[in-house]
Amino acid sequence: MSPRSIVRVMKTAYRCQVQEFVLRPHYFYIMVGQPVFFMALSVFLFRHAGREDLVPCSVIGAGIIGIWNANLFSSGMIVERERRDGTLLFLVASPTDAIWVLLGRSLANSTVSACSVIIALLLAASIAQQAISVADYVLFLVSLLMTVGAVTALGLLAGCTFVWFRQALRVVGLMNWPAYILSGVMFPISYLPVALRAVSYILAPTWGLMGLRASFGISEGMSPVTIAASLGILTCVYMCLAYHSYRLVLDRIRAEGRLAEW
Repeated sequence: MSPRSIVRVMKTAYRCQVQEFVLRPHYFYIMVGQPVFFMALSVFLFRHAGREDLVPCSVIGAGIIGIWNANLFSSGMIVERERRDGTLLFLVASPTDAIWVLLGRSLANSTVSACSVIIALLLAASIAQQAISVADYVLFLVSLLMTVGAVTALGLLAGCTFVWFRQALRVVGLMNWPAYILSGVMFPISYLPVALRAVSYILAPTWGLMGLRASFGISEGMSPVTIAASLGILTCVYMCLAYHSYRLVLDRIRAEGRLAEW
């Protein structure tokens, strides 16, 4: 496919996924409602404990939860719904590579979920006792966009794996909380064993969390250049792995003819 055709396919998939988001209210809860609820609960707990200084951490954590939920849930939901409706077979068999369709739809969910960061920030500012301000708006915007791109690529890699599972959403449910723990959303990764910290650093949400915290003036010993470079490298690695995984999965599916089974 030519680059122009790929862009056209991704734009169409992006638009279709946004329309589906509007028509299915439960998407709003998964991508926006759930992380904002977690953020509000954290803010009230911090206020009760007298730790207003931790409120920005709850805002950032809520944003990462929203972005990760959107990609993981959408990747599983897209594959499972296409399989259940009997259209996944036609999607894979079409002249257009299905991976670009999945990428466009995943990117749409990431874009919508990024709004949860803004919503969480506004809500936290309204219920917190002290002012919440972003220290570096350029770093905040760059970190947010790069996190969306990296997590989208990671979600695409997961989506290629979900093709093999008939109940992909159950697998999604198992992958959520380990990701929150390993990425430092629930507590700092310094509390983890050394072996698990190595896993944390190959996850995009970990670096996205660092970048967003740095934009709020919360330093973790990592320079913004290092964080941006890590997110860029991880995005490229995820995309390469997703593409090769997709080709491998596609070849096996065509050989075994199991894609139409539910």
